[in-house]
Amino acid sequence: MHELTAVEITKAVRSGRATCEAVTRACLERVAEREPSVLAWEYLDPGLAIAQARALATQTTGSTIKPGSFCGVFAYRPTFGDVRCSGVMESAASCDAIGLYARTIEDIALHRDVLVGVEPEPLPNNVPAPRIGFVRPPQWSKLEPYTQDLLEDAARRLAHAGARVSEVAVPAEFQHAEEAHRLITCREFVVNFTREIEHHWEELSEDLRNGKIRTGLACSFERYRDARALAERCRSALAALFTDYDVLLAPSAVGEAPVGWNTGDSTLASPWTLMHTPAMNVPVFKGPNGMPVGAQVIAANGGDRKLFAAARWIYQRLS
Repeated sequence: MHELTAVEITKAVRSGRATCEAVTRACLERVAEREPSVLAWEYLDPGLAIAQARALATQTTGSTIKPGSFCGVFAYRPTFGDVRCSGVMESAASCDAIGLYARTIEDIALHRDVLVGVEPEPLPNNVPAPRIGFVRPPQWSKLEPYTQDLLEDAARRLAHAGARVSEVAVPAEFQHAEEAHRLITCREFVVNFTREIEHHWEELSEDLRNGKIRTGLACSFERYRDARALAERCRSALAALFTDYDVLLAPSAVGEAPVGWNTGDSTLASPWTLMHTPAMNVPVFKGPNGMPVGAQVIAANGGDRKLFAAARWIYQRLS
């Protein structure tokens, strides 16, 4: 199986003749055969490889885009609902989405085509320069100064490379999207995890009890309904914005990955997650410590293939 091409493996998985785990095991067996030459086990954890073959990433807030920024890889959250979450324990159905990581945008596109059940289609070459809206989101002040500088410089470089780049103001109600996302996802979380909250309270972490659960329990159904209505209005306004832009350029994370166990601020991704638009972290920057910092590229709802083409154009000009 290790001799198959990516397209052949794709067809085998889609037809049910092979699974991702079987492909991974075959590749690991091939690596084991050549271990005396390649010395792969020094860098490769076979157990982790199998675990990753069995699972995909998910994003309810920023759990795909933000780690992609921290790790310097392409990270993609598809248009909401395109990839079903069957088999994934529900956190907040209004925002839960399957996410993908890969080394290249081409691999992301191939994986996405397999998951949505369409014939894999190569990305087009020689696409025209995209129309890019540069966004300073409401959370702009949270960014590290170097992240602000990197994004502003990227906008200038992309314009110089031929893209039509202009600064765009998000719809006024978008100022409240972060809070709406918090209320919606926290309330849905406590409903979904009622059993754990009622019967295993002491086993839940203090951060979870005092954060997401406390917020969810305090959110009335009326506030929850109002937050969902605001999200719908923001989605409509954002859709109109994309008549003038192919993609938006925004931050993926505040800056480099934080030191320690803190996973960092996710609010650079949460409003876009609530908008249900496809988004991708593009690994194009380095912070002051040499660690990765990504840029987030966002397309209109349903514009995933346009996102891939524009993100590749941006990556090629900035990397």
